[in-house]
Amino acid sequence: RSCANMANDLGQDGVSDPQDEMLALLRAELDDERATLQKALDAINADADVAEAVERYTDVVQRLWSTCQLLGLHGLQEVCSFINNNILAFSAQEAAERTQAGELLGAWPDQVLAYLAAPTDELTCKALTGFLQQPGWGAPLTDTEARLLFTPNLARRDDYLRVADSGALLTIERLDSLAELGAALP
Repeated sequence: RSCANMANDLGQDGVSDPQDEMLALLRAELDDERATLQKALDAINADADVAEAVERYTDVVQRLWSTCQLLGLHGLQEVCSFINNNILAFSAQEAAERTQAGELLGAWPDQVLAYLAAPTDELTCKALTGFLQQPGWGAPLTDTEARLLFTPNLARRDDYLRVADSGALLTIERLDSLAELGAALP
């Protein structure tokens, strides 16, 4: 499915007014925290109180995750979890190994803000998932994970569901995470 199909999840005419307002709040929150994220990243790069810097960074990402949870933006929760996992891996690397991952960790807020500005635009969806697949990440998004985030929508996913066809009987099972959904795919 393409981002064009995401309009069905967000309202008939694209993003609905309440959804627009929620996405604007999330954009504002992320935009407000960019300086905090960059200062923490700079401290990690300088090996200056790395544990405290990682805590500041992950606290911001966790707050964003919680906001996404409240708004029902489960795909973006997965992105926040991805970022947290990567900042932890990044902080454990030697300084010489941090260059590319550091650039990615510094750039993800802009990628997410671009996505939040146009969540039904296919190009912004592909740009964000492609960004998360870059090899500089400690654990880049796999093709399957990227496809699952892209389809049908990062900004609106109430549940991850698996449908199993057993002859005439269809079984629907709720899965707890994107990883479980990826594992359930044939």
